[in-house]
Amino acid sequence: MARVMSHPYKSAAAAALILLLSPLLLAAEQPQCSLVTTQLGPCLPYVTKGTDVPSSTCCEGVRYLGSHYSQDQEARQAICECVKGSISSSLPIDYGLINALPQACGISVNLPTLSPSIDCSKSVISDVLDLLH
Repeated sequence: MARVMSHPYKSAAAAALILLLSPLLLAAEQPQCSLVTTQLGPCLPYVTKGTDVPSSTCCEGVRYLGSHYSQDQEARQAICECVKGSISSSLPIDYGLINALPQACGISVNLPTLSPSIDCSKSVISDVLDLLH
């Protein structure tokens, strides 16, 4: 009976390949800013006080981002950075309405609390720590 032996270099090569590819796999979990703006763009009339309630399309976008990215700290930071970078200072944005979007849509998600002066890297970490206590 022939015995099949695993070559030690094959396992090392497989492990090295996994280590090399893991940052790419993790990076795939990060939402692209274009996705974030597409999902949250319909919320603009609500957060600028143009409407009294967010549209169903807005809520679908909040739900999508929440269900796909709200549990991952780096993804939440990417969403925070994108929203912060996308907001024009000339728009009359109500940050209270932005932060209340999940509640206004009837969605329970863990997204960062935004403000004009937010440091997304610190805020996201503190939001996670608050959840642990």
